[in-house]
Amino acid sequence: MTRHPLDAELPQPTRTTFEVAAARNDAMRDLPMATTYLIPPIQGYDIHAKLLDEIRLAHRASSVDDWFNGRESGLRTAYRIIFGEPAP
Repeated sequence: MTRHPLDAELPQPTRTTFEVAAARNDAMRDLPMATTYLIPPIQGYDIHAKLLDEIRLAHRASSVDDWFNGRESGLRTAYRIIFGEPAP
């Protein structure tokens, strides 16, 4: 028995750039995000100790000059913003 010429599957057309991109996006959609940082996370620095040292220095200097009193206030505000509690 011979086959009819139209019984054969037609060759599949090549995939377009859009289809390739859509398939790649579908495959990567559920992957976790990359953990590369342009700016390193704050945990990489010992910011707590450095900030407390600067607050102590500004507190000592505020007895001499009022400008340092404003600096101490700013450093204490920065501490409150970063750590969520008042500076010791």
